[in-house]
Amino acid sequence: FVDTLLGQEEPLFDYSFQQMSQVSQKKLFLVVASESTSTTDMVAVFTEKKDLLGDLYTSLVFANDQFVSLWETSDRHEHLTDTFRLIRCLLKEMGNIMGIPIETDTSTRVLNDLMRMEGVICAGCPGSGGYDGMFVLTVDSPNVKESLYESITEKYPGLTLLEVGIDQ
Repeated sequence: FVDTLLGQEEPLFDYSFQQMSQVSQKKLFLVVASESTSTTDMVAVFTEKKDLLGDLYTSLVFANDQFVSLWETSDRHEHLTDTFRLIRCLLKEMGNIMGIPIETDTSTRVLNDLMRMEGVICAGCPGSGGYDGMFVLTVDSPNVKESLYESITEKYPGLTLLEVGIDQ
């Protein structure tokens, strides 16, 4: 549906539903690439062109607020996952409008692969995007960590997976 609204002929996002059990512990990982982007340049473009966004920015703020609310109140990770898919889609469209690679097509494919994995709550591009890094939020499970590591090293040898400690 969202891809159709955004004029995508071939859907970039995977909207399939994945049932997850209730797990209170979460784990954060960073995926680091060797390429880098200039955050300063991207923020400057955003500042110059923000009038082009119309209601898109308002929708993004609403979706972000919804994600925070679900994070604090929901024990169902699929609600977080669905809301975050919308956030990614809105960020990607914002980047397309402004000519800023917030989430490149290459990143979209990697992130979609990661989000299809069991135990992954959400995955995206932090900051102003580009291809220099991604994050993956998972349930805290040794099996999920092992699967994530294997997937990254086998499918994407140029990427590095780093585990990050977070507070609940």
